[in-house]
Amino acid sequence: MSVRSETHKHRRGAIRAIALIGLSTCVGGQTGDGAEGGGDCAYRTLPVDNLDEANEFGFSAQDVLNFITVPRTSSFAWRASPFLEFDRGSLDNTFELELTHVGGARIRRPVSRSIAHYCPPALELDTSISLESSARTFAGEFPVVVVSTSPDAASFRETIDAEGLGNGFEILGTTPSGGVLEQFTLDGVVTPLGTYGDLDVVLSYGEATSQRARIVSWPDTSACLVDEYFRGLVVAELTDLGGYTPMDALSLVNGESPATLTWDDGSRTEVKFSVVAAGAPCATVRDGWDLRYGVTVTIASADGRWQGSYSGGVSALPYEGVLNVNLQVVISDVPAAQFAAKAGLPEMAFADDESPILELNLGLDVVTGLSTGEIRVDARRVADCVRNPLEPEYGEDGRAVSTPPCEGTASRPLLSGSF
Repeated sequence: MSVRSETHKHRRGAIRAIALIGLSTCVGGQTGDGAEGGGDCAYRTLPVDNLDEANEFGFSAQDVLNFITVPRTSSFAWRASPFLEFDRGSLDNTFELELTHVGGARIRRPVSRSIAHYCPPALELDTSISLESSARTFAGEFPVVVVSTSPDAASFRETIDAEGLGNGFEILGTTPSGGVLEQFTLDGVVTPLGTYGDLDVVLSYGEATSQRARIVSWPDTSACLVDEYFRGLVVAELTDLGGYTPMDALSLVNGESPATLTWDDGSRTEVKFSVVAAGAPCATVRDGWDLRYGVTVTIASADGRWQGSYSGGVSALPYEGVLNVNLQVVISDVPAAQFAAKAGLPEMAFADDESPILELNLGLDVVTGLSTGEIRVDARRVADCVRNPLEPEYGEDGRAVSTPPCEGTASRPLLSGSF
């Protein structure tokens, strides 16, 4: 059963947006544009003769060169790896990066693609990259192809020989033993707001066996090191991210409270919710600017079935003119039995190894002021092997011969309501 929200109507310029609030686990994103050449994708290319001429994407090569050739200085964070022990260089925590255009520019278009890979058309720019860390643990200059599909970001991914970044990086040990540094992989994104990315090493255990390990991520900001896949830049709350700001994301959610809620059993109540920033916003580039940052959410329904204040995270991503905002929280500090009693759930709703997940999906069209939504309560079970992954078993040649099975995370619905 569903009813229209009784919230007030409001407008924020010409933005048409949908706000989604979900209380569950966070999902990471990815660095770069997700495309690679070589055997996965085949392209035909068309040279760009006039760097100032707008291309099929609506921007020129010069538009991209204007921000990628700006010299950058960034902090970086050393990353721990279960496969590698190395000298972190206690005085080394910043580097200087500079891209120089060496003349080549072209538009690539896919002519064939692997089923497992996305192969988009893009602008390619031939550049030279210079990178030097403060204590010269890393130092080198080498060619790199910069790829761009928008005037807001460009990415590069380059494999570098072991000697290509100097001799300052020292390996102290590998797991399994016997690994030898074969090459580095530099994976980065440059935007008008700054740069972010990762540096990996590839360890060789013989002709047919290798292992990749992440050693550096930049910039060194905890807000942008959410997980292994999400990387980005810290931005201000009023930073324009292609038509919206981090403050817009919170305003869209808070502007819908209070709302009238109808539970599945037909009973109605008023629900109030508020979201307050509790961390710095972090933004990355995918199809548009993807945002996430820490928040505190307070939620209360008048019938007492749902109430509390929790720590969570906001993510936002524009898609085809619609801004999708998602607030996610795992309710880990409330005993399952206590929550079940307040929510009117059966006494045995949760097993001993399950915890409650509260989820509120809110759809808001700012132009019309209309909204719809759904509240869900799920029981979630997280296997111990997800929290504490088991190491694979290795053969004598260093190759992983088996990986312990893991049943992962499972959830089941218990209660829901719509508005």
